[in-house]
Amino acid sequence: METSGNITHAQQVIDIKLKSTDLHDLLTDHLKSLYWTEQFLSRNLVPIIAVVSSEELQHMLDGILKETELHIKNLEEVFAAIGEKTAVQTSHAVTGLRHEAFEMIQNTDRQSFVRDVSIVASVQKITHYKIAVYGTLRATCVVLGYLAAADLLEQALRDEKKMDEELTRVAEIFVYKCAASE
Repeated sequence: METSGNITHAQQVIDIKLKSTDLHDLLTDHLKSLYWTEQFLSRNLVPIIAVVSSEELQHMLDGILKETELHIKNLEEVFAAIGEKTAVQTSHAVTGLRHEAFEMIQNTDRQSFVRDVSIVASVQKITHYKIAVYGTLRATCVVLGYLAAADLLEQALRDEKKMDEELTRVAEIFVYKCAASE
């Protein structure tokens, strides 16, 4: 049997399989957390949309809500594609961001565009978090050979980036200007 230093080829293969299993477990944990995040966002966007002053921002957030619901279904397909049951795991990062968002909302005047600015900032923070996670999961799926899952995650990653750009555009064109004039 060939050896590489003191490690046999068979030991190297076993080590690679163990690392792949560990990577698969890490992928699954992050997937559970992202699935929870999308569900959490779906539930928590509704009360946020209700307090938005800008009609344009309200429309944008409605679109984000629809995309979020689509992402939930796509993540269920990702679970199936990697041979795992659908499950959730609380994202403490997102619960912290939600707490911060609701605190900022409470500290601004109702029906003010300053409140809308704080909502934009909060939604973008969560979106940036999701962009990072979708990108990491996609790359991990590619390495592990879960190409169908990687494709689904790539589409969600593109959606998140597009939503972030559109949210920035709406904020710059409407929300920030209105807030500055209050």
